[in-house]
This record gives sequence, structure tokens and C-alpha cells, in this order.
Amino acid sequence: MMQESIISLSNISFHYAGQLRTVFQDFSLEIQPGTITAILGPNGSGKTTLLHLILGHLKPTDGVVLLGRRPRQDYGKREIGKLIGLVSQDEYIPFNFTVLEYVLLGRAPHLQLLQTPAASDIHLAQQAIQELELKEYENTPIQSLSGG
Repeated sequence: MMQESIISLSNISFHYAGQLRTVFQDFSLEIQPGTITAILGPNGSGKTTLLHLILGHLKPTDGVVLLGRRPRQDYGKREIGKLIGLVSQDEYIPFNFTVLEYVLLGRAPHLQLLQTPAASDIHLAQQAIQELELKEYENTPIQSLSGG
């Protein structure tokens, strides 16, 4: 029996205002819980636009984005942060976090204001690092790593 999708895009169409080119036309995608999903494609193919549609930064011109069984627009920013982890390839990170500290930022939506991560949060971050086979970089400063 197949699990319910955690992210579901059904017949999504999108184009930027004032542009003739359609970025997506009748695009559908299902992402299952517990999976790691990579979005690959050439520059300008819509990878970042897809992420913005899922996160709600952009609205599709047609189609539906569901998180679980609920439409994306029913979620607040904090709820989205608890459901979706995204590591963007930024050129500049203002603080010289270690890989572990940077991954721990993903636990922020689960904490109260000014609360420090508990041992269980650190354990979850270490598990994520292990699953991604990055254990050897856990204490490496982010700024010393390449974007790839």
C-alpha cells in the first residue's frame, strides 16, 4: 500500500507576469514521506520556481499544491518550516556556522523564541548529517566548503 504524499502538485501551470514563456504547464509531482528528493535540470528550467511554488512564495496560475491533505495556502510559515527543510545554495552566509550548527537551524520552527536546541534536536541533526553521508564534515565551518 502506497503512503499518502507529503507534497503533491497536481496539474500545476505557472508563468511570470509580463513574460510569454510558460515555466510549467500541467506539471504534477508526488513526494512521499521519508524520501530525499533532488530537483535536477539546466539553468533556467524552473527548479527554483518549483521550490517557490511549494513554499508558497509564488502562486500557480492553475493547479493545486497540497501538503499532506491540505492546500498549501492553509499553512502558516512556521508550520511550513516544520514540514519542509530546504538548504539553499547561497553565496554568502553571514555567520561561520559549522555544518552541524547550520543543520540545527532546521529545528528552529520546533523551538520557542530564544530556546536553545535540546539534546534531542542535536541528535536529529546528527542523524540527518549521517543519512546524507556528511559525518566527516559535521564540525567543518560552512564557509570553508564549496557550494557543491
